[in-house]
Amino acid sequence: MIKRQRGLLTVCSLQLVLLFGILDSLQAQSVNVPLNMDLYHLADRYEVLSGQIPDQLHTGFKPAYRQTWADWLSSYPDSLLSSRADRFNLDFLTTELFDYRQNGLAIARSKSKLWRSLYAAKSAALYIDTVGIQLVINPVLHLVYGQEDHNLGEKYGQKLSTNTRGIEIRGILGKKLGFYSFIGENQLFLPSYVDRFIEQNRAVPGEGFYKPYEKTGVDFITARGYISYHPMPLLNLQFGHDKVFVGNGYRSLLLSDFSNNQLFFRANATFWKVNYVVHFSELTASTVRIGPRYPRKYLGMHHLSLNLGKKFNLSFFESIVFGGTDTLGRTTFEAKYLNPVIFYRFVEQQSGSADNAMLGMHAKWNPGKRWSLYGAVLLDEFVIREFRARQGWWGNKQAFQIGMKYFNVLGLKNLDLQTELNYIRPYTYTHFDNNNSNPSYTSYNMPLAHPLGANVQEVAGILRYQPFPRLQIQLRGFISQSGLDSGASNWGSNVRLDYRSRQKDYGNTMLQGVKSTLVFAHFQASYMIRHQLFIDLGLGYRRQEFDVFYPQFSSLLATFGIRLNVAQRLFEF
Repeated sequence: MIKRQRGLLTVCSLQLVLLFGILDSLQAQSVNVPLNMDLYHLADRYEVLSGQIPDQLHTGFKPAYRQTWADWLSSYPDSLLSSRADRFNLDFLTTELFDYRQNGLAIARSKSKLWRSLYAAKSAALYIDTVGIQLVINPVLHLVYGQEDHNLGEKYGQKLSTNTRGIEIRGILGKKLGFYSFIGENQLFLPSYVDRFIEQNRAVPGEGFYKPYEKTGVDFITARGYISYHPMPLLNLQFGHDKVFVGNGYRSLLLSDFSNNQLFFRANATFWKVNYVVHFSELTASTVRIGPRYPRKYLGMHHLSLNLGKKFNLSFFESIVFGGTDTLGRTTFEAKYLNPVIFYRFVEQQSGSADNAMLGMHAKWNPGKRWSLYGAVLLDEFVIREFRARQGWWGNKQAFQIGMKYFNVLGLKNLDLQTELNYIRPYTYTHFDNNNSNPSYTSYNMPLAHPLGANVQEVAGILRYQPFPRLQIQLRGFISQSGLDSGASNWGSNVRLDYRSRQKDYGNTMLQGVKSTLVFAHFQASYMIRHQLFIDLGLGYRRQEFDVFYPQFSSLLATFGIRLNVAQRLFEF
């Protein structure tokens, strides 16, 4: 069935307005907090230090609303801010959210006469507030220079650099409509292991399309933008290009931001202690053209988050990858997945099980004012008989995550530790290619969940320290083991491959295939000169070894950079 996107958005919007229209208001008009893990770490920290999960806060689904954060932090108890760094961070967030606070401009007004002519607020290069319109405009700059020392010969250059220039615009029109837009021009010279990823997948991690630049570099445009509409205060509808991140971990086994920005429509309802999200995205099925364009497919997702009491959050997740492009280049869309309250697995079975459905859940427990424990489970396929038989059936496709966040480690203020274990069985996220649809859990040849795909087990650790208000130090380390595919052999690592090409039905084990051990460590120190203007110093080490005759890859990296109004660009895989 061929459907136009306009019809999809109209039908979905009307369904959700009718569904939630009878509920009372708890959510105000807002655009999103960008996917910047440093910002979301502060939200996690303040939530845990407060000793309770606010009813309206659901940190397992990102991005969050600016208005939600502004309302929450406006009443945050000063007594919980026991360090200069915590008070500085709260002032930083208040300044960042000034246009969603009463008297926000007075709070965030620039104190320097040098900047006041342009920066009326410290977080807005240009701020317009007139009848029916609020507008914030900021420049974006990210300049990095560095060197890499590796053992790969002359094929990959040692020069590292990032040159990003852009602009960020957000605004509110009237009482119900908001918008956000970001555009940046980028030229990058990347580490050797990222160059290999681009060669193999024909995509830049997190971005997708690129053009070669000066032999060894890449050139691409980053563009994000959406409109945010509140037909009623509790319900938000968004349409545009952006990403999402589902889960409480550093990695997501459900839906991550590792792939490219995607066309999406999302409806988000928040009431009492409940948050419910219906999300649809258009994905790029492959970078091999069918007809005049790249083939497409679609992602549908439901996410239900429940804050149970003041310490515990339980969330349920389901997704479906479906549709595709036929041999004539025509795109198909299954309208039955538009139902916002039905189980996708039921609909998929009624269609002959042609699509890729998954179920999952994740949870978070904050037992005290220093600890947060979290976990996630994903079920791609699960047959209890085969699971109990323990004969290595290929269809036992599951993923698990368990993690911990420890704030003010051993009583040392602003020293935070996060540890995490991820476990993904072979062939998870894969599916069979049906009529050129390639319904694997990918977009633009990149995984939609963990960057390493499947057949992976990983231990991660992130240590953050803020000894002075303007100085942040991070040490991130990962030890990952994978069972890689070799030649034409499909051992369940590459999530883009058709699972019908698997090596065997039974006797499958974790890390089967070519065993790879990856050690990754990165040290970064960031000093904030003024609001959202940082100087960054980074040192990295990456080593990948194999259990057969393949060579060992190792890299040492050193970088120095400056960035304004943009998150760090990380390639941690």
